[in-house]
Amino acid sequence: MSGLLSVAMEEPIFCWKNPNNPGRIPGRKDCDDGYKNVAGVCWQGCNKGDTDTGALCTGCHDCGCKWKGWKLRCGSCKCKTYAKKSYVTGQECNHENEYLYLGLCQWDCRKIGMVNCGVSACAADSDSCANEVIGIVTDVIEGTTDFMMFIGSLGASSITAVKGSA
Repeated sequence: MSGLLSVAMEEPIFCWKNPNNPGRIPGRKDCDDGYKNVAGVCWQGCNKGDTDTGALCTGCHDCGCKWKGWKLRCGSCKCKTYAKKSYVTGQECNHENEYLYLGLCQWDCRKIGMVNCGVSACAADSDSCANEVIGIVTDVIEGTTDFMMFIGSLGASSITAVKGSA
């Protein structure tokens, strides 16, 4: 009885993460002072009085008309357009049990004493991960081969397989 109990209580060597949660989009870090976050890009603000046109700022000065004596003098505008500085803000996962992988926040198997095995699985160690992945790939190849033999033989390969196993 104790042998059965010890087998049942063994630590898993491989397990799948929740298939309904493939990962979530990470949060963005805050921008530095004087910069504004627009879709994950921090854009520098324009100088005071200048017009913000997205990636550019335009400042026009000395455009007004002034009275000189009894005459109204209007000067020509001196406009300057300049590009704003920008940088892409970093990404961060906000939950302590997550890590950033392939652009998504994934549950971290290391928090439960296992290793991350790709995006959607945990394994006891790297060897267990490799063995399970090789097994999955082998099963897919065998299944595809069996299906192609079934189609190619018009179903006769399944009869042979049943007779051979009897």
